[in-house]
Amino acid sequence: MKIRDSKNIIDDLKELVNSQGYIYALCLLIMDDFHFDIEKMHEINNWVRLCKNEVSFICGLLIQNPISLEKPKSPFDLLELKKKTYSLMDELHNCTLKPLADRLKPFIENPSSMPKLSKRDFFGGENVFIEPIFYAGDGIYDFQYLEFLERKYKYDERWLNKNKGFYFKEIIEITSEIKKNHRKRINKINFLEIRENKPKIIKDLKKDKSIPKKDRNKYIDEFLKMMEFYQYYELFEIDTSIEKGFSPKNIKETGWNSFYDGLLGLFCISPNDFEKHLNISYYLKNFSIQLGSKGLNKHFKSIGDFNLFTAKPILKLSPDKFFVPISFSVFEAVYETPYYWMLEDESYSRKLAEHRGKVGEEITYELLCSVFGEKRVFQSVKIESKKGHDDTDIDVLCVLGSKALCVQVKSKKLTQLSRGGNFSQLLKDFKGAIQDAYDQGLKCRERILEKTATFYNSDGNKIELSEDIEEVYILGVTTENYPTLTHQTYSFLDKDDNSPNPLFLTVFDLELVLFYLDNPFDFLYYVRQRTELMEYFNANEEIHFLAYHLINKLWKDPTVSFMQIDTSLGQLIDRNYYPYKLGIETSSENDKIRNRWRNKDFEALCNQISELNSPKTTDVIFHLLDWASQSRENLVNQIIKTKSQTKDDNLWHNFSIVVGLHRSSFGLTFISWENNNLHQLMKMLLKLSNGRKYKSKADHWIGIGCLKDSNRFVDGFVFCDEKWEYNELLEEEIIDMFEGKNKGTPISFGKKIGRNEPCPCCSGKKYKNCCGRYN
Repeated sequence: MKIRDSKNIIDDLKELVNSQGYIYALCLLIMDDFHFDIEKMHEINNWVRLCKNEVSFICGLLIQNPISLEKPKSPFDLLELKKKTYSLMDELHNCTLKPLADRLKPFIENPSSMPKLSKRDFFGGENVFIEPIFYAGDGIYDFQYLEFLERKYKYDERWLNKNKGFYFKEIIEITSEIKKNHRKRINKINFLEIRENKPKIIKDLKKDKSIPKKDRNKYIDEFLKMMEFYQYYELFEIDTSIEKGFSPKNIKETGWNSFYDGLLGLFCISPNDFEKHLNISYYLKNFSIQLGSKGLNKHFKSIGDFNLFTAKPILKLSPDKFFVPISFSVFEAVYETPYYWMLEDESYSRKLAEHRGKVGEEITYELLCSVFGEKRVFQSVKIESKKGHDDTDIDVLCVLGSKALCVQVKSKKLTQLSRGGNFSQLLKDFKGAIQDAYDQGLKCRERILEKTATFYNSDGNKIELSEDIEEVYILGVTTENYPTLTHQTYSFLDKDDNSPNPLFLTVFDLELVLFYLDNPFDFLYYVRQRTELMEYFNANEEIHFLAYHLINKLWKDPTVSFMQIDTSLGQLIDRNYYPYKLGIETSSENDKIRNRWRNKDFEALCNQISELNSPKTTDVIFHLLDWASQSRENLVNQIIKTKSQTKDDNLWHNFSIVVGLHRSSFGLTFISWENNNLHQLMKMLLKLSNGRKYKSKADHWIGIGCLKDSNRFVDGFVFCDEKWEYNELLEEEIIDMFEGKNKGTPISFGKKIGRNEPCPCCSGKKYKNCCGRYN
């Protein structure tokens, strides 16, 4: 198939959008592609629908000439205009894929000729990133724009008030009202889900023997066309025309006219729709376009060019009628456009840059504090390697037991040149937003693990970091919505093979991930899985990784060497999160996120372990989270059963489990103790876990125990690895720690016991002839 040049396709689109009645066809198109039953939003096929950027592109062409409200000659012309629009937009999409296809074609035809390329060389190149950037998912929910609006511009409030009449509370209220009014109007429409149901409808009609075979295809085509209009029967004021005694011809004419007016009215607002206390005139001045101006949007010629519609997505049709094709675009403009207003003020640009960096740190700090707690999170951490000389700094530092999270925040945007396909500019943007943050994070990670530097909080006070921190994860956060962030990080990041992978999120992704993983151990475990399995899992957006993790857990499938996550998984979160945030009641049926596996007893077990003061808490919980859902369920069931045995016979009982996984082999021992003496419990737990570990030749061993009358699963634990040797002194330190004498003492140990060495709890006996407690 020959692919035409994009200029020729866009010229055809320009001609199409100037067709008689096109604005009504556009309304039908938007209704088809952006409105659906919220209960079934996870079932829609986004591949056959236009995305927000595509409709914005069409609107950018539409506003270049005066928009005619003239009705089409026939209502069926609208369906033809729709069909041509889809065809041209598909053609344009294929055109954007051509640069990559041309580069890969020789290698596909002759695989042996393919040189060994770096990721950057393989995925990069001039014009290659136009397609992934333009057709990327939105990466944000509309309500997030309003939730973050005041936080983003809080230091710029005075400038916005004075220069643009931009008041946060008022802006949020008006924007919300625009969407609310639109939703109220579209309730008139009876969605028949023709797009999704079309194959079934055609199949059923073909089976209908009452339709002659000769005319069957023609009948089906006409039936589907009528169904499209039937969805809008509430807009046809036929009953009113009948009451007025109009003739059939007049009834038909007035019915269609009311349909056209009603269809356009679904997307229109009037200043009179808003309360008098709201300054709607300033709002419309800032975000609406006066149509018909000479040369309007004339520089918008191709994908990647600046489109005035994105900054001003409200189109003025008359003094009291304003056309809002996509309400999402209004939310986006309200959030993004103020930055460019202030950027044009040269006297304010320096302050603007300072404010962006400051609020980025603050927002990220607040989000992480909501999950980790303020005691575990530090903002603006200065690192001093030599006295009196700052080495580097960490924007936000989180500490959780033996793990730390080093967070670097950037407020860089993807520039217009990058969006237009300029690869050198794309790499420059990438460096400012991602590479620099990673390099800084890597340096900070080294300082923490070296344990020789001094750390100071934002008040200049010294931070006493635990000597037990043995792993530091690097998280990069961008305060801007950054298309293809995940793909660019995977493709272009410059790092040594032995250096750790980072995780990069937008602040909107971070909020979403923290919403579902609102326990610090669950969140940090997700970060670990994402970074360690960066080369194994691939997906277009973070929401797809998150959905997979919530349902299946990010874990290697031993039967496959690489996994591409289906983009439809993200729609499962849409189905769950979007209605929840908007306060819309939905059924739990088919909501896989709401119905995902969860075990309250296992969560209680992890929470109780987290309450015990030990640097190894995180290691223990991570090992438990590594288990499959069925194994976790079996574990807590066995614990409950064992505790019950002790209640019945007043004797101590135990069980042990050995688990073999791809990352390491480890096991667990549980003791339900026969009395309430914690000293005795910990002494036996330590000895039993130690013996079990080395009999099983496991890399790690977890020992957990509870007292007879305790209503908890865990009153104490030990974690055995290869870093500490077992000795009586350490045993006493562990016991003292759980009795409150020695807070923070490491509880790891391990020296292999040979078959002929003394048993840890049966002095004088060889391990092979011991008491049998380890068998």
